[in-house]
Amino acid sequence: MGALTDPLVIGKMSFGSRLLLGTGKFSGASVMVDAVKASGCNLITVALRRFNRENPNDDLYARLARLDGLTIMPNTSGARNAAEAVQAALIGRELTGNSFLKLEIHPNPHHLMPDPIETYDAAKKLVALGFTVLPYMPADPVLAKRLEEAGCAAVMPLGSGIGTGHGLATSEMIELIIANSRIPVIVDAGLRSPSD
Repeated sequence: MGALTDPLVIGKMSFGSRLLLGTGKFSGASVMVDAVKASGCNLITVALRRFNRENPNDDLYARLARLDGLTIMPNTSGARNAAEAVQAALIGRELTGNSFLKLEIHPNPHHLMPDPIETYDAAKKLVALGFTVLPYMPADPVLAKRLEEAGCAAVMPLGSGIGTGHGLATSEMIELIIANSRIPVIVDAGLRSPSD
């Protein structure tokens, strides 16, 4: 494993920053854009529902697309099954011209836990369609290896539940995933701060 200053290589792309940001939970679009600029991140994930060509004031994609050195990665947040995720991915690729995709499937809006079966099914289909797939997943070492074998470019196990701020509640499982992975492992969700 390289130093934290080494570039993050995902698929065929290299990023100078290892920090990925999402676009949720900001008080407004201008605050979010300022945070992205201040963070120095090169990769940001945006839910398709935040793409709004008909209302430029509510269109995060247009604001983010103007920033230099930033790759915008659509995500399938809100998809409840593999079919919905594949459909959202195809729309995201058409809108951005980019095959990078954060795959998120969480059928229960109350806890937003990822569905491992639908995620695996969607990942196989999306890899076959030429996407660079980064699946949000439970911290499950077996699933992580299966997703790697299916051709995912990275895996994104949860640190703890989305929005909980519980930190690395799954650290033991994440250590197993890292030890057995040949692709990047990006801890996602529930972190208190970047130091987690």
